[in-house]
Amino acid sequence: KHPVTWYILLFTCSFQYHLLHFTSNKWFFFSFANRHKRRFAPLNISRGPNDFPATLKMFLQLLFVAAALAASGTGQRITTIQLDGVQYFISRMNPYSPELNYFLAYQYCRSIGLQLASFETKEKSDSIMQYLINAGYNKYDFWTSGNRLGTDMLIWMSTGLPFNATFDYMKKNPGEEMPVARQLGAVEQRKDSGASSGCVLLRAPDLQWDINDCTDIKDFICEQTRCYYYNYGSIPVSSAQG
Repeated sequence: KHPVTWYILLFTCSFQYHLLHFTSNKWFFFSFANRHKRRFAPLNISRGPNDFPATLKMFLQLLFVAAALAASGTGQRITTIQLDGVQYFISRMNPYSPELNYFLAYQYCRSIGLQLASFETKEKSDSIMQYLINAGYNKYDFWTSGNRLGTDMLIWMSTGLPFNATFDYMKKNPGEEMPVARQLGAVEQRKDSGASSGCVLLRAPDLQWDINDCTDIKDFICEQTRCYYYNYGSIPVSSAQG
């Protein structure tokens, strides 16, 4: 969405397929498709003091412009906040971040080295909700990693943990005495465990948890990836072993 992205992309694609190689008094064309054969096809371009190949000149110009834009700070940047020791990426805070469906939001978080946010504790949930309200972001819905896809139990997709039964911020439906996630240990009988009503978001304006169609386009919250230590016992094997 920013010119620097297109400059870098154009330069990279062009440079990948065409490289001018200078040796002796001639310019040579090198094709990466023949990288294993190392074939060089000479171009009939004489090297003179004022005869600089136009293609290489374009490459250098694009590289200069891209470097200048990046150095000036006008390129895309990812802004995160740190809240109670956890780093969050809030899509609404970043002008280059689009609204996405649940699946693409999950993929987007992973592509920037983060994960879709999970709220396993009351303290963590309270702090992010309070921040969003104070920052004026409670006008928007935000995807979390919560879902019940293919199952009747609500889990946090990023961690694999079930919803904590000690607290419940699930939005109460009209005429419902108890929110649907009140007793998380019990299996809820549902006819549909698919995307139409399978993903959990923070619903505006109070930012309570709510079940929503996973294909709806929403804002989302990413968090820093957890670091775990697993004490696995590895058995050395070879590919010939079955």
